Amino acid sequence: MTNVKAVIGIDPGKKGALALINGLDNIEIYDFPNSFSLFYQIIKKWDEQFNIKAVVLEKVGPLAVQGKKAAFTFGQNAGVLEGVLIGMELSYQLVPPKEWQKVVNKRDGRTPKERASNTVRKLFPHLNIPETKDGRADALLMAYYGWTRLLNE
Repeated sequence: MTNVKAVIGIDPGKKGALALINGLDNIEIYDFPNSFSLFYQIIKKWDEQFNIKAVVLEKVGPLAVQGKKAAFTFGQNAGVLEGVLIGMELSYQLVPPKEWQKVVNKRDGRTPKERASNTVRKLFPHLNIPETKDGRADALLMAYYGWTRLLNE
């Protein structure tokens, strides 16, 4: 681990992603891996390379459109992610979407996903995140929320 401070944002959804910010020009993003082992390996690599100061994990709940099995799986997966972070002794905060989305420009798009993508393009013009990869935009904005709001606490 180095003294370089970093913040991680995690969108735990099926199309989610993980993002790390260690300075506003130094960013890494991964689509959510298809196994918890890969998730662990990414977080472990980051933990070894950086001084992780905050992890923002989206506080999730079941969606009205989900069936019982999908809602159970989604909740179970989120619990495993928390378990990995606890096992690695990384401090994390569960942040509801309405809280981390405060960094999103509310006037820059019709839908929350469109506003998130547009905000990412303005904050990080050097990145090319397609709108179809909205999990990347969400994870990056959660990390940005942590960088701007939690790092100085």
